[in-house]
Amino acid sequence: MKTKNATWNKWMRRVSGLMATLLLTMSFAGHASALILFQDDDNHDVNSEGLIINADDTGAQDASLQFGNDATDATITFGDATSDLTIATPSGGDVIVGSGTGLNFSGSDMFRIRENADPATNSACTVKGELIYDTTDDQLQICTVVGGAGAATWAAVDTGGGDAATLDGLDSLDFLRSTASDSFGDGGTFTLTIGADDTLQVDGTFDANGAVTIGDGGDAATLDSTTLSIDSTDTTNLTMTANDAAAKTLTIQATNAGAGAGNLDINVDEAVTIDSTAGGVSLDGAAASNFTTSAGALTLDGNGGVNIAGNAAEVDVTTTGLVDVNSGAFTLDGTTGSLDFTDTANLTMTANDAATKTLTISATNAGAGAGQIVIGTDTWDISGAGVATGFTGVTSTGVIDYSGSSRLALHQGAANPGTCVEGDIFYNTTDNTTYTCTATNTWTALSSGGADTFESVYAADGDKSLSITDNLATGFDIKEGANSYIHLATTNGSELVTITPATTVTGTLTANGTLAANGAVTLGDNGDTVTINSSDWDISATGDITGAGAITADGLITGTAGATVSGAATSINASSNFATNINTGTSSGAVTIGGGSGTVAINSSDWDISATGDITGAGAITADGLITGTAGATLSGAAISLNNSSNFATNVGTGTSTGAVTVGGGSNTVAINSSSWDITTAGAASGLTTIGASGNITTSAGDFIIGTTGLTETTGATDSGAYLVGAFDEFANSASTTVQGVLNDLDALIGSGAPNTDTMVFEPEYPNYILWGDGTSNNGKMEALYDSTNREHYYRWTTKKSAAHDYDIRFRYTLPADYTAAGNMTIRLRTDTTTAGDNSIDVTVRNDTDNGTCHADGATTGAVAGTWETITITGAEVETGCTGGTALNPGDVVEVILKTFANNTSSGGTDVGTLAFAYTN
Repeated sequence: MKTKNATWNKWMRRVSGLMATLLLTMSFAGHASALILFQDDDNHDVNSEGLIINADDTGAQDASLQFGNDATDATITFGDATSDLTIATPSGGDVIVGSGTGLNFSGSDMFRIRENADPATNSACTVKGELIYDTTDDQLQICTVVGGAGAATWAAVDTGGGDAATLDGLDSLDFLRSTASDSFGDGGTFTLTIGADDTLQVDGTFDANGAVTIGDGGDAATLDSTTLSIDSTDTTNLTMTANDAAAKTLTIQATNAGAGAGNLDINVDEAVTIDSTAGGVSLDGAAASNFTTSAGALTLDGNGGVNIAGNAAEVDVTTTGLVDVNSGAFTLDGTTGSLDFTDTANLTMTANDAATKTLTISATNAGAGAGQIVIGTDTWDISGAGVATGFTGVTSTGVIDYSGSSRLALHQGAANPGTCVEGDIFYNTTDNTTYTCTATNTWTALSSGGADTFESVYAADGDKSLSITDNLATGFDIKEGANSYIHLATTNGSELVTITPATTVTGTLTANGTLAANGAVTLGDNGDTVTINSSDWDISATGDITGAGAITADGLITGTAGATVSGAATSINASSNFATNINTGTSSGAVTIGGGSGTVAINSSDWDISATGDITGAGAITADGLITGTAGATLSGAAISLNNSSNFATNVGTGTSTGAVTVGGGSNTVAINSSSWDITTAGAASGLTTIGASGNITTSAGDFIIGTTGLTETTGATDSGAYLVGAFDEFANSASTTVQGVLNDLDALIGSGAPNTDTMVFEPEYPNYILWGDGTSNNGKMEALYDSTNREHYYRWTTKKSAAHDYDIRFRYTLPADYTAAGNMTIRLRTDTTTAGDNSIDVTVRNDTDNGTCHADGATTGAVAGTWETITITGAEVETGCTGGTALNPGDVVEVILKTFANNTSSGGTDVGTLAFAYTN
């Protein structure tokens, strides 16, 4: 509604046919009040040229007008069609319409609010929620912070994509609130629906006197606050009733990321029940915790067991009553342990089973220390040092192992006891001899005292024979000191003698049986001779093998010092069909056959070399295969014929040869006589059908004759004729000095229908164009302007948004009938910044006829802020995406899409000017 400075002082100036009741009352308290009541029933009508109601006294009540006082609506009609109705207050205060009732403009043809070109600078705001229209940015803005002009905060109302039937995009609903209360709605049912992607934020207190339902059971709900209190006065539940194949979790958690703690305090009057029908229950604490009953027993009943872990601290079970542990198997594991009793105690096993049961008391130490058992009693002791005293006897049916003991003391005395049982051991301190009871009351000395030497054992042995039991696993050693010994071992009945290390045998070592050695056998020490004398062959002390009629080996006879065989005829592989190899494999040594005084003959079934080694006097050398040599070949002394009277081809320097081929020595003639062409000894070539050359063909004298016409070197400017080589500027339109150059100039003048280049130029505003927003972030202003300084026609896109917003310039043109290929497309561009995220354009070229995208690139910005420049898209780039069925052809409709970007953060805009498209025809 447009407002003007007018008053109501002329309203109802003329009253005719007045049929009303005028009631005027005056307060006698010194303050005047006036009330004019117009009764608008069916029989009354009020007409007036003007009506002035004024209350200038100091009373508390201003003047008021009331139209209608019954159930029928009252209507005020202003019939002046040429002027507006202005409602204003002299002091510039608010005009308040309604008191808890609605203001209905649904029947109006127009509703207009306050306007300003720059509300942020010029417009004050008295209450949050005021609306104003920004005529510069063409935006509807709402007041979010109250203040005077320049201090108030006005924010744009987001109209992009919003639902016209809702208040989407408004930052506040304060303008809907009444002045009497903070209530929304009319006292009945008030529903506030927040979209799925939106957030309802309550900064103050959310007070609901009735039932409050959050969510419809199908969406997630989150309550985030500084403090949160949920209080109820009746039965209350916090329940999760999921229905999903995956596991779902109800979490109650109290954390504090600051220095303080996050506590969870649960207090009840009666029982606390925590039941888990399928999973476990876990109570974890990071500090001292207690689980206490002030009355009644505390029961821990674990179907799968009960684990109590004290970790590094003590687990203390304290009671003045009985500790009763009843179980199947019972295990106590600990680093240290103590069982202390102040009264009669027992460690008893009372088994009742047909099988043997064992009570084990064990002390082990896997480390360097000992594992001890200390038992202290009034009658017998085993001390901590491992000494057992007070025993009347020790009996064992197993092994008594003293291998780890540092000392074993036997029963001892100055004389052997008078009685003994077989197996008893006694040490006689008089003769320092250990005795064993070999029969009842019979003592037998084990040794004569001192160390058990071989001599003492031998002297004590009755049959003077040292016997070793078969299969003795560790063997038996005879030592002399610590360095040498004889080791005798018997394993599986085979008697073995091991002499380690080197042993010297003085005298003759004779082996009457077979001397078998499984390891290395060394005969001799390089200082003595070794002789092998047998009935068959001998090896003398000098190492010679003599008397051998022949040396026969099933394998190779190999030697590293070579071999000399002489004294008689030597045969290698005689009468054998095996191959004979001399110096084969990787050998690089010379092979010599013959000593220079004897003859060498090679006689085979295929070829011969005589005993002298020379091939001389041969009438011919004939070979079934190639005669090949790597050092070349020289043939001289007589006429040489190659492939004489033969139909085979003769190849000289063919294949991959890069060497020069020379025919003739410069002092003789060369003749080539073939069935198709000849070169005589005089150098004349005849019979040629074609002469081909990749280089120059040069004549030192004479003309180059083609048919009956010759090419002759020009000698002056008057020489003419196309057959002459060269030109002397006799052509008016050519400055070339060669016939080819003149012909090229002539060809250029004639033309050959080569493509021409045309250019289609489009100035803003482009032909067949539209401006289009894609529906997302399109707030701003697009203008068609003229830069008089640079003489540029251009579009300009700007926005008031503090984020990148864009708008499209789209136009179409048709490729002409003579179009053959795309040339360069150029666009004039100016951006206020060089930041692509703030000011830039995206360029897309489409073949709309064949529905193909030919070219697309993005984020093109100016190189220098605020400067016009030309960006180029090459013809090849234009045609990149349009090939095959989408290739550009004459008559195709081409659409150019220029998406312009701007961002108010940089206070910059994007300008797009002339676009030109070159093409060949």
